[in-house]
Formats: sequence, structure tokens, C-alpha cells
Amino acid sequence: MAVPVTMPQLGESVTEGTVTRWLKGVGESVEADEPLLEVSTDKVDTEIPSPAAGILHSILVQEDETVETGTQLAVIREAVPSSEAPPPPPPAPRPARAPRPAVSVPHPVASARDHRAAGSGTYVTPFVRTLAREHGVDLASLRPGRSGDRIRRDDVLRAARSPRGPQEAPAPPAPVAERAPAEQPRAGTVVEIGPARRAFAASALESLRTSAHLTTVVEADVTEAVRSCEAAAASFHAREGVDLTLRAFLALAALSALRAHPILGARADLDRKEIVHPDGTHLAITVGTPRGPVSPVVRNAGDLNLAGLARAIDDLGDRARTGRLAPEHLNGATFTLDDRSAEGALFSTAVIAQPQVAVLGAGAVTRRPVAVAHPVLGEVVAVRSMLHLALTYDHRLIDGADAARFLAAVTAHLGRPAAGLGG
Repeated sequence: MAVPVTMPQLGESVTEGTVTRWLKGVGESVEADEPLLEVSTDKVDTEIPSPAAGILHSILVQEDETVETGTQLAVIREAVPSSEAPPPPPPAPRPARAPRPAVSVPHPVASARDHRAAGSGTYVTPFVRTLAREHGVDLASLRPGRSGDRIRRDDVLRAARSPRGPQEAPAPPAPVAERAPAEQPRAGTVVEIGPARRAFAASALESLRTSAHLTTVVEADVTEAVRSCEAAAASFHAREGVDLTLRAFLALAALSALRAHPILGARADLDRKEIVHPDGTHLAITVGTPRGPVSPVVRNAGDLNLAGLARAIDDLGDRARTGRLAPEHLNGATFTLDDRSAEGALFSTAVIAQPQVAVLGAGAVTRRPVAVAHPVLGEVVAVRSMLHLALTYDHRLIDGADAARFLAAVTAHLGRPAAGLGG
């Protein structure tokens, strides 16, 4: 039986990918889930596993070709009993790549096939180039760790981990939100829009056409949650191996509110006149990277406690920043937490990732005087940690009152951080 191999969707907003390397040649045998090829976007480099065991019968998309999600890349002939099996095609070498001319790149946004390590003939994808810049690794000094002419993510990370002399150690990286591009476009030049930005633009516009976007904003007092983070930080890290952050408290509060208000985690199927409640709560959490934000998904997040969420968030954040996200990490979300606190904005309105119906945005935590109720003194002014929460939702399915009740539930949970530390 012939089994097609197709280009996966590497993220909610990514609609195309580039085949960067075939790991098997025509006629070679492959096991189910064995890495078959490498695919690159401006945000992710990843290996695509074989969907079945058998023989790689044909390759339909060559290396360095960019195709849309769902495009058939190859055909696997499943293994059958020897008495029924047709003779396999003779092994064919992978097509040799034609020499690429040197390209003058005026801006880091360019097609994947135009990138080479400075001072060498080694091919480098945009993602790997950005990763090297982030870790202070000189691409010209690297050699491919595997056969072929490609420097990969692992080569950069290996170089970043290698011991350096005190004069070679790079300065600590700045926070993602403060990082400026390594190159700026020259005045009067025309710069091509990269595939990731094109895909994001198309998905954002489609979402605005699909959903009736509306946003409700509240201000939450997160003083107790911040204090809990600070007080439990050392013991939590010793016990769980990850840092305790306000993001984990926000995720836990959002999940608690979703249990009480499941309509926020549903989706609308207006063609069938139905509201679809998915099986499980899969929480996407936006992570800022030098290549732009990505939203990896915590599977079955509703089943996790605070420690489980903190570990999952830490793992996915590290994968996002080092380019180790796989397709299964980027799809299937039912609700999104868009935490932009590190960027300093009080709040912003987000675009809903289809087919979800809501996204919860969290802004910067600010310390300021606030009137609060005191059990003895009545109203007093105290310095509190305040946070704006902005819920953007599909007004076709969710009313303003639904949004207000959901935000009230999130705010109430954030006021009881001790419950999360005990669960």
C-alpha cells in the first residue's frame, strides 16, 4: 500500500515549509516514526518522521523547495509479505545540489536557500543563523557535525556549550523584548517579506474575517501571587528543578476559569449550527524568541497542577528558544495565554488563533498605590502589584457578560495563590 508523506503544519500561523534535507534516499527502507526528512521555517527546524514502515518509493519535493502545508512530499510503500511484495525500485542517490552563487543579503529576512555561513560554502537555514547570533556562535568557525554540507541546530548548540576562554565568552544575552535585529535595512531599499511573516499576515487577516473580535479588560491585584512566587522560589526550584514564575500562576488561573466557563474553550461550527467542546484542554502559551513569537501547546493542561504547568512551560519555552519544537508541539490548542509581561506594555488586544474562540492577554506587572479595604481601618492606600488582563473573544459565540465572568474567575484565582502551591 502506498502511504503519502505530506508537509505538516508547523504552527497555527505557518502555511508553508522548506525541505532542507532528505535523510533517506529512494529505495531505502525506513521504519515507522524514523526521521525521514528535515523541514525548516523562519521559526523552526525539525525532523519529520515516516508515517509508516516500508520503502521510500519516490521523492516528489526536492531539497530547498518551499511548498504549502499539506503538499505531498514523498510516497512510502508499506512492507508486505515477501510473496506479495513487488521488487523495490533500485536505490537512487539523492540528487546532487547545484552550486549556489554567493548572494548579497541586505536584510535577515530572505529565502532559506540564500543563506550560507560567512566565509564558507556551508548552507545555513535562517533559523540556524538566528540561533547562532543569539548564542554568540561564529558560523564561519563551524563544520557540519553530520554528513552533507549543512550546519544544523545541534552544531550551533554544541559550539555554544563548549568551554570558552574568559576573553571569548559573549556578554549575557539581553531579554528577547529588548533585542534589536543584527542588521537594519538601508534607506531606499526594498526588502522581501519572509515566509513566516507572510503566513502570519494571511492567518491574522483570515481570523479577523472569520471571528467577530471583541476585547474586555480588567485590572487584577496579583500582589499575593507575586509574593508567593518570591517566597517559594528557592524551595520550588529545589523540588521541581524549574523556576516558579507568575506565568504558571496565570496558566493555572486560566485553566480554573475554563472549567467554570467551558464556552471559552469551545469553537463555533456555524455551518452545522453547533458549538463544539473539544476532548481536553490544550493550552497554548506564547513564547517570545528572536525569530518572533511562537505558541507551543501544553497538552491536557487542565489535568496538571502548578508544578506540572511550571515544568511544561519551562520545557516548551526552552524548546522554542533553541529550535527543538516538533509539529505536535504547535497544533491542537483550545485556548491561548498570551503573556507579554516582559515587553512592558500594560495590555494589548490579540488576534484569535483559529479555530479557537478566545485568547487571554497579560500585560506588565506594575507597582503603584491602590485603595484597598482593610478589615479594621476601612479603605486605605497601599502599594500593590497590579496586572491588566485583556480577553479577546469571538462575539459570535461569547457575550461581554461571559467574558466579564471569566475574567472575574481568573482574578479571583490569582488572589488565592496558596491554593495552587498546595495542589
